[in-house]
Amino acid sequence: GLTGQAHGANETKLAYDYLAKVLVDKKNSDMAVSSFHAADDQELLPVFVALSKCGDKRKRLLATTALGQLGGEKAIAALKRQLAEDSTMAVRAAALVHLLNIKAADANVLAEASMIKDENIQCIAARSLANKSKDPKHLALAKTTLTKLSASSDSLTAAMANMGLLAMGDAARLPGLTKLVSDPSTEPTIVRLIMLQITDENISAGQPLACTVLSTPRYPVQTRILACRAVATTVPNPVPVIFAAIRESKSMIFRIPAMSILAEKAGSEQYIAAIAKSSLQFAPLAGLELARITPGPASAAAVEKALKIKQPIVTNYIMQLAKKDVDKLGPKAAFYVAPLLNYIAAVEPDTDTMAHEHLMA
Repeated sequence: GLTGQAHGANETKLAYDYLAKVLVDKKNSDMAVSSFHAADDQELLPVFVALSKCGDKRKRLLATTALGQLGGEKAIAALKRQLAEDSTMAVRAAALVHLLNIKAADANVLAEASMIKDENIQCIAARSLANKSKDPKHLALAKTTLTKLSASSDSLTAAMANMGLLAMGDAARLPGLTKLVSDPSTEPTIVRLIMLQITDENISAGQPLACTVLSTPRYPVQTRILACRAVATTVPNPVPVIFAAIRESKSMIFRIPAMSILAEKAGSEQYIAAIAKSSLQFAPLAGLELARITPGPASAAAVEKALKIKQPIVTNYIMQLAKKDVDKLGPKAAFYVAPLLNYIAAVEPDTDTMAHEHLMA
């Protein structure tokens, strides 16, 4: 009854008093905040709201991330306050990103943020404003801000601003961006972020940039995979383009993720079949992609055959397919069971040889 409620209230107060003492202890506070953040617990929301106002910018940054994960009205209010008032621009930028992630930054918030005196925040806000609002005033503000930032001395800011303008229909930005991604001296981070922006914002005008990166072997594998996703998102018929990149590459680390992207697209079956019939080492994976379309004994045999490749990247691919099929097909995905049990049993009784892939299986 009331006694139990009072006892519970006292326990809560004691817990918060203890947390308060830990947080002011310089030796333990950083570890404590990281632990609270990992807990992802709504009960800790008041703690993170309080931390978002503390004097230590590292703790405010951690609090910002936690507030973005927890969400809810109080978390959103705290993030908006951080965006508007925090003394550290990195915290304000983080608050804006988290507000965008939880869809809590409306056009008015973005319009105000685009006038904060920090190029990074201005660029994020203006690009988002252009995507979210149809109001001519907002679009004019976004275009003016991005045009100014396109001349920034910071190459990343300038690139992102030019991409924002391209997305708004300014085709005159394309030659400069093409030159940028084609230049071997351009920082790989910039090219990767351009590819991500094309995909995330579905910038159809960015197709030539994605195709250039995808078809250029000198780019790092991960950058080309991002370009592959950008092509898959924006090119009207991406299947032949992606297949050509797979055929011309010598890297299995590129070919396998690219085949995964290819397999997701309509009309890819004949291209996947061509890989399955080839002498390529990962051809059995393509065979599995085809066999899993109609679950049954042939699917189980395809899993068994693909597992015999015994390459971590191949095994991880199979595990991802298994998870996808279990989520989609439920009991019909049982064709994975026997091959995976055999795969696990192959390392017994010497369990020291078990790798991450066996635990996944």
